Amino acid sequence: MGNCNICGSNFKMLGGGTEPYTGCSFTVCNTCGDLLKKINQAKKNRESQQCISLSVELLDRCKDPDTKSKVKQYTDEALERSQEDLSKEGIDVFSFCDSEDAFLATTGYSFEGYRIESYLGIVSGDVVLGTGFFSEFSMELTDLFGERSTTASNKMKEVKRNAYEEMVKNAKKIGANALIGVDFDYITLSNNILGVSANGTAVRIEK
Repeated sequence: MGNCNICGSNFKMLGGGTEPYTGCSFTVCNTCGDLLKKINQAKKNRESQQCISLSVELLDRCKDPDTKSKVKQYTDEALERSQEDLSKEGIDVFSFCDSEDAFLATTGYSFEGYRIESYLGIVSGDVVLGTGFFSEFSMELTDLFGERSTTASNKMKEVKRNAYEEMVKNAKKIGANALIGVDFDYITLSNNILGVSANGTAVRIEK
């Protein structure tokens, strides 16, 4: 008997095993193991849509944040590998709208009413907060009632926005008109220096 490292479910002796796909050697139940196997096959067959669908299903099953992060690294790599030949096929896709405001982005992997025509790779936007930010706002993180400081909160929103805008700019440089799988990472670079990184997969979509 054992517990699946991904979904946490308990399985009997013959109900699971060690997966060979992620590089983490997770002990997984049959369901999670089958999903990993199918993702690996979709990667080999360059089936991007199938890879996305299976990846979303697998990530939804993750219970532990650290495990989810490791699984996401694998699914992101699998998705990128499944997209490698798309640029070689000479896919000619037109932008659905010329307006810059029409650039779409989502934390998910699809847009209602649109279809993804090509995947252009992972892009990011990075912003670094120096010591000035911390010295200015270190005493304002909470007010007398324990509420979050409005000033510090607004500053963080501005920084995230700047990282997002840089990511969008980089996506447009490679011909994208949308982003999927958008998330933000926070990295401590050294004392009092914080890095904020916006990441996503650049795509071209058509209505």
